[in-house]
Amino acid sequence: MYNALEQNLQNHPATAKNNKNIAINFLFQIFNRNILKMSINPVDIYAPSDDDLQRLLLCEVHLGARKLVKTMEPYVFKRQDAGNYIIDLGWTWQKIQLAARMLAAVERPEDICVVASSEYAQRAAMKFSKYTNATSITSRFTPGCLTNQEQKRFIEPRVVIIADPQADHQAIRETSYVNIPVISLCNTDSPTRFVDCAIPCNNRSKNAIALLFWLLAREVLRMRSELSREEDFVLVDLFIYRDPDAVIEPEQTAEETAEEGEVEGWGQDDANWSAEATAANTWEGPENTWEATEDTAWTTEA
Repeated sequence: MYNALEQNLQNHPATAKNNKNIAINFLFQIFNRNILKMSINPVDIYAPSDDDLQRLLLCEVHLGARKLVKTMEPYVFKRQDAGNYIIDLGWTWQKIQLAARMLAAVERPEDICVVASSEYAQRAAMKFSKYTNATSITSRFTPGCLTNQEQKRFIEPRVVIIADPQADHQAIRETSYVNIPVISLCNTDSPTRFVDCAIPCNNRSKNAIALLFWLLAREVLRMRSELSREEDFVLVDLFIYRDPDAVIEPEQTAEETAEEGEVEGWGQDDANWSAEATAANTWEGPENTWEATEDTAWTTEA
């Protein structure tokens, strides 16, 4: 850099003042060029890995709705023949990084509030709050939680995370009254009014919602230096919604399987024994012929 600076100064002989101005302008050009290169080629540590991309595809994070609002058009890649819009996963990853930076900048993790009233997002919100020490509202959002100071459940968060802008519209409206920034998972048909950071994704699939909260929690912990990038995070399965009414069959051990086999064997032996006993106790004998033979005399002498 300095050799190029000397050559530039030698090619433009002038007074000391002009040389100083030329040097300053030349340094600014080099600085701006380096900044441009950094913006085009992002740092590798913030780039998604192959496993992250596979998770995003398997959980159908890119699958949008059939409707599209004007504010979500920049995040759409194309439209399927079936009518669903495809979300650009590049924008999804960039918005996850931006949201993680916003959350990591909060000094007290308790000042982060997660609002999730939908059924599929409640478990993911609670797990996110557990690992990041945030506050979660997974039940009904009582009107006035952010504006009415006389209410028992009144809170003053620094950032609010919304799982669904349509289901949690009351919370978004109250954040606009008290100037609280909002991070929201937005589908192609989700309203983005009063939303500061919209993460384009599929917010109707339980797997997609769980994966996004999992990625967001992992990136926040990494930016807080609480989790190294070489260290593995918890499984995504912990964030996925589970049906409480579903019947889970217990896994059988090898001993139980062997016992069942013995019981089945005894049952077969009993069945064979009963079959043999039945065959032994048959009253059927050889065929009896009731016809008289030729030597048999049917008449008696008088």
